[in-house]
Amino acid sequence: MGTNRDIRSTLLVEEIMTTPVITLKGLNTITEAMEKLIDHGISGAPIVDDMGRVLAIISEFDLMKFAVTSDPHSALQNFIKKLKQGDEIIQIRPYATFVDIFKIFLANGLRRVPVIDKGGYLKGIVARRDVLKVFVQGIDNPLL
Repeated sequence: MGTNRDIRSTLLVEEIMTTPVITLKGLNTITEAMEKLIDHGISGAPIVDDMGRVLAIISEFDLMKFAVTSDPHSALQNFIKKLKQGDEIIQIRPYATFVDIFKIFLANGLRRVPVIDKGGYLKGIVARRDVLKVFVQGIDNPLL
């Protein structure tokens, strides 16, 4: 039984993160962003600059709010200041452990956490479902 806990504590975020990340750009419209989330079956995505640095994270709920208060063909760049940005975005490094990301989800009630390298570039994303999969696989699989 102790083996599962030991393995999960050494599992790195880079081993469970999703890559490539579905991203949005500031020039995408609200409608385009909605379509992209629907097409990829995700509930939110990072808005990135041309270098791959995260400007903000946007969710379905954010898009719904913006769509009813603004023109749905407005560019996302008009709303970035209304979203968490920069240091406000809870993020994690690729070399953090599964336990680290698990604690972040528990403490903050997030749906997704961007994985950012030392240079500030987006490397991946971890969704709650990714964490649940690892947790369940570790319980069901005596080799994990």
